[in-house]
Amino acid sequence: MARKQEQKDNKPRKKSRERDRLTAKYQLLRLFWLLLIPLGFLWPRLAGGSAEGVENIYSGKIYPVISRSLAFVSSSIPISIGLAILLGLTAVFLLTVVVRLFRMIFGKLINKRRNRIRFYSILISFGIFFGVLVNLFYAFWGMNTFRRPLSDTLCLDIRQYSAEELASACRILACRAAELRENVNEDENGVYDLGSIEDELNEVCNAYALLGEERKEFCNKVYPAKPGKLSALFSKLNMAGIYVPFTAEISINVDQPDLYILAGAAHETAHYFGFVPEAEAGFIAFMLADYTDDPALEYSLIMNALVYCGNALCAKSPALYGELRATVYTEGMLRDLGSYREYIASYEDDPAGDIGEMINDTYLKYSGQSEGVQSYGLMVDYILAYYDAVGLLAS
Repeated sequence: MARKQEQKDNKPRKKSRERDRLTAKYQLLRLFWLLLIPLGFLWPRLAGGSAEGVENIYSGKIYPVISRSLAFVSSSIPISIGLAILLGLTAVFLLTVVVRLFRMIFGKLINKRRNRIRFYSILISFGIFFGVLVNLFYAFWGMNTFRRPLSDTLCLDIRQYSAEELASACRILACRAAELRENVNEDENGVYDLGSIEDELNEVCNAYALLGEERKEFCNKVYPAKPGKLSALFSKLNMAGIYVPFTAEISINVDQPDLYILAGAAHETAHYFGFVPEAEAGFIAFMLADYTDDPALEYSLIMNALVYCGNALCAKSPALYGELRATVYTEGMLRDLGSYREYIASYEDDPAGDIGEMINDTYLKYSGQSEGVQSYGLMVDYILAYYDAVGLLAS
């Protein structure tokens, strides 16, 4: 009888010991993941002073294998699986935090020690989530931030240019766009019409394949951008597209005017090739216009460059910009630009746009682009340097 009672008393003890062992293993695992947080901040310090090493080893050898492998898998899925996973994990994490906070506040309020443990557990969970994301970001793509600047690779002289030089570049772009505009399709309103989005997104890949034959930096297998299932949300957040480095996928906003769909896809594809700065990605998209015989793609790329250069000229010399717009811009070009202005105006009062811009600005500054969202406009300097290098820029 005593033996039976002893066995009965031992059962809770065994369960307690087993629970303690599992808890210890769980805490050790959490400690391991917590160590990723300081590692995430070490990446920039480890790579920041060795641009040539990053260029030759990571960007030149390791990253192409990573991006090609990830893209091979993700390209077989019609939706952006990376974006879906990222949003799903974020939702699960936030839900977990809310549940724990709820239990901490409305649970056993008298047990202050347990509440403190729950609070610290929330902080640890947040640290682990952040640490994993940061380390995956650098491992799968972010190390390209520290590679050799594209201006050095292409031997471009990035400097301050005069209003007259800027006007010269704008004239070159506007004349080219005016000629191309005659060979593109229009909708019933006389606005540029893309036709089959999927076919045209394949043209972006074809153009990059030709560019890759000349430049080793682009000789990697590339897959078409995916029309975004969240395009309406992208528009609200003022996003033309997104590159998801965790799965090497490009999701493009097809809710925006057709004029910018292909330019956006070309820009995001430049990120796929490991070019992180927005100015470099924008310039690469401009370069791509010389590697396609598709008028729809070429016109989109040149008009995108013209908009950035035109905005810079308007800020520097409204008179020169006004003269150029009055003498070179065609009626078709003006209709296309008007359509885009209407699209932007329709979301002007939406607070989601400000939130999207704030998130993008924070991300860009964290990834080493101190100008934040203003860095997109720096592609103008690259275009001017390019025209200067080939002798087309009039002073």
